[in-house]
Amino acid sequence: MFFRVPTVVGVIAVCVAVSMLITTVDNRIFRRGEAPSSTGTTNPSSPAAPGSSFTPGNIDDQHWEADRLLRKAQSDGEAASRLFSTWPDVLESLKQGEGADAIAADPQLVEKLSFLTRDRRASSEEIQSLNDRILEVQKRFDELSKHSTPLSAHEIVEIRELELAAESVRSEWDSAHEQARAVQHLAISRMMPRRTPTLDEELKEANASALVEEIEQRREIAAQRDVERRAKMRELEAKKRLEEERELELERRATSPEIASLLAPFLHSRDVQPRMSGGSLQLRRTFESMPTSLSALRGMGALDKSNDGLKRLAKAGGDRKLSPPRWAVHSQPGNWSQADKTMLQEAQAALVELGPTLVRLGRLSP
Repeated sequence: MFFRVPTVVGVIAVCVAVSMLITTVDNRIFRRGEAPSSTGTTNPSSPAAPGSSFTPGNIDDQHWEADRLLRKAQSDGEAASRLFSTWPDVLESLKQGEGADAIAADPQLVEKLSFLTRDRRASSEEIQSLNDRILEVQKRFDELSKHSTPLSAHEIVEIRELELAAESVRSEWDSAHEQARAVQHLAISRMMPRRTPTLDEELKEANASALVEEIEQRREIAAQRDVERRAKMRELEAKKRLEEERELELERRATSPEIASLLAPFLHSRDVQPRMSGGSLQLRRTFESMPTSLSALRGMGALDKSNDGLKRLAKAGGDRKLSPPRWAVHSQPGNWSQADKTMLQEAQAALVELGPTLVRLGRLSP
């Protein structure tokens, strides 16, 4: 009697352990492709899909999902290449094959087919570039897989983006083929003698009409985008003309005799450049003789719209150590006449507005 309770407990413990082991093996081996549910458990009815959350629980799961996406990307990329290469044959079949005369006799079908041949899709070079990238990533992944190395977040995103890009390219070329066949089907059906169609014929007719309607929708979208693009081009051209006109006006003013006289101390080439050291102006020697630097004037605060800015500008343009031409104006605001202050304000405004143009023309240093 005293040994029966521990025996029962032991049996129960063994059963629990076996059950946990079976569950673990089932999750690790047989449910590798399942996406985690919101509660953190696997959901057998929800397999991982392209673009889904790429957060597998271990390296094996991560590599399995990456390999699946890369294989799908490679398959879609190869399919896109085949569809692109056979597209000329499809168009030739429409022009020379059964139903060509019926297509030619229907202006609406001709219009839709014309758009279908002009519609922008991935080119041969773009498809090849995508396939090359897929192979490159596949090789890198194979090396990581050999050593059971986990993928970085960047590599995971890159693989997912490649898979989505390949699917998109394959899908757009697949749609083009289907729509071309739909045009041919409608044309042929309209050539047939009128009779009561079967259900199967009705369904095929409805599907073909829907695909051809998609061409019309794409054509309308493309036309609207073309209108918007042309309007944007006109807007940009008008803006460019205004900028050119403004630039010409700035050049005219920057090269006028009035500006040449007003800014003479700065337009004259010297082997010194101004800078402030505390409250004093210093003239720094330069290797080459050049006009005053606009950035030097800006850096010393001479272009600040204030009395202090005008004071520094007066020092830079009228310092007695400067060789002529220089301003005959005091550096202290208390000694300015109204004419002096007005001249300094006009010079400062001219440097702010015309400075970049004077630099571009080489009349001021950068």
